Amino acid sequence: MVNKICVEAMDRYMRDICRQVNPDSMDTLFGGKIVVFGGDFRQILFVIQKGKRENIAAASLNSSYLWDYVNILDKGNGNAGESEDRVFDIEIPLNLLITDVDDPISSIISTIYPEYLLNLANPQYYVQFLLELMK
Repeated sequence: MVNKICVEAMDRYMRDICRQVNPDSMDTLFGGKIVVFGGDFRQILFVIQKGKRENIAAASLNSSYLWDYVNILDKGNGNAGESEDRVFDIEIPLNLLITDVDDPISSIISTIYPEYLLNLANPQYYVQFLLELMK
């Protein structure tokens, strides 16, 4: 788990970044992007050195303004189905799947990093990329 401040900062950064393309993004959580959190929010707490119980609880994600918008999937509590080998098939809603391309992973990469696939074997591309980041 991370301190709620980290997740809230990510929310603000995503809103700011996404508003460059869609001004309405400032009014939607994470700029309108779906964010998936993993873990058991009942068992894992953020650690605050020498912190009291109330300090730790106040730093957890479920005390954030974001928590009101979190949907907890019902995959725990033994509700994931039956399995003899502890491997479960979890159905992902169709609206979250990329179905209009043959290779969804390449589609995601080429959309986010359009130059990446073209420059896999070009070390100068990465050098230039790093130099731009350091400016």
